[in-house]
Amino acid sequence: MSSIVTRNGKYYPRVYISGKQVKFSPGLTNKRLAQRTADRIEELVASRAMGELSLDLKSWLKEIQETPLYGKLAALGLVEERQRPHTLEELVGMYVQDDSKKERTLRNRRVVGSMLTGFFGDGRMVDSFQKKDADTLYKHMRETLAVGTYQRRVTTVKAIFSLAVALGWLQESPFSHLKGGRKANRSKDFFITSEMAGEILAACPDSRWRLIFTLARWGGLRIPSELTYLKWSDIFWQQGKFRISTPKLTDKQSEADGTLTERFCPLFPEIQTALLEYWETLPEGTPDRIFPEQNGSDSAATILRERLKRIVRRAGLTMWPKPFTNLRATRDTELQGMYPLHLVCEWMGHSPEISLKHYTQTTQNDYLHAAGTCTESIYATPKAGTPYISRYESDEKKGLKWGLVGVSNGDLHSIAEKCDKMKELPQVLENTSFMRNKKPACMDLQTGKIPSRGLEPL
Repeated sequence: MSSIVTRNGKYYPRVYISGKQVKFSPGLTNKRLAQRTADRIEELVASRAMGELSLDLKSWLKEIQETPLYGKLAALGLVEERQRPHTLEELVGMYVQDDSKKERTLRNRRVVGSMLTGFFGDGRMVDSFQKKDADTLYKHMRETLAVGTYQRRVTTVKAIFSLAVALGWLQESPFSHLKGGRKANRSKDFFITSEMAGEILAACPDSRWRLIFTLARWGGLRIPSELTYLKWSDIFWQQGKFRISTPKLTDKQSEADGTLTERFCPLFPEIQTALLEYWETLPEGTPDRIFPEQNGSDSAATILRERLKRIVRRAGLTMWPKPFTNLRATRDTELQGMYPLHLVCEWMGHSPEISLKHYTQTTQNDYLHAAGTCTESIYATPKAGTPYISRYESDEKKGLKWGLVGVSNGDLHSIAEKCDKMKELPQVLENTSFMRNKKPACMDLQTGKIPSRGLEPL
């Protein structure tokens, strides 16, 4: 049973622990407070024996954590040793230092960490954060950042404080009630029509840039990362496909080892033409990598974007938002109008959920086609004289818009027509050397005949 001892006008809590009386110093001047403290210690002894502490007792221990009484309890083994308080700067530093993550991920973490320390101060103690601090930061981010940006940052902030809980610096995260996520921002969607793409191709300075633009518009490649590892030995002409290495979907260690995630994409006629044109300009002994100057860095992406902007202006058009992302989204949208979803996702290298959330677009042409105003869908090969949404315009007051004009697309080359004009194709032998293949790429490789019974299953 707990009790108090009076000495020199002060009251000392006294509790039996393992059959021995233990007096706790320093003494208190308030007798009632001393008795309440003695009762708390006795409750703590009993709770430790049972292996479970009540929330009320945990709250009391937190209150006395910086007092000599807590140190005495720790010395007796009734509580854990007092932890040195940790700062927000330490927590952010631990979260950023993760060797398993790629540099871009770590950079994004540093951005969020800098925002946190700038908002709260790098010397702020981690255990001092409360839910009201989380709500204040959330309000600030909603007022100053785009929806997708602040939602991504909320997710990162929650992960930072979840780390504090895992480290034992906090019992629970004060940010856990916030709602993060990755909401797609579709306000910058833009569809680049075949006519626009043709005008841009005509404005490209050389065959190298025509190939880059073609791979982005008709191959849907992620630019610049998927250009980096593209090789001539990845082009399988007679199989009608080419291999794409995808750093985005490869972890850091696998990328360092050279074992990247791969997918195959069809050699669409536009891509065949661009590859052949560029191949003809290359000297003997050219390296296997098609774009050896590309390294997938942010600076490389910036250079490509700026050069594309100049090409688009030379074509008499206005640059659209998210240049390469919208080229990829355009192709994803086109292909979904022509092929089953599972094929499109396999060729583009993303899941159906990602495709529908971030890439697939609804165009004005879809409404006109459904209403019967436009007789041809953008997903089918256009015929001469078909009116459809075409010219991309700029208006300072209204922003970006489309105009409906009657245009003649011309008679687009069919596969058969291309066969007559195609140059001899390079064929990779054993992925090491090149030679000329005398067969046109579009020659039917099927040599067997269809039996008289037809194609129905037996």
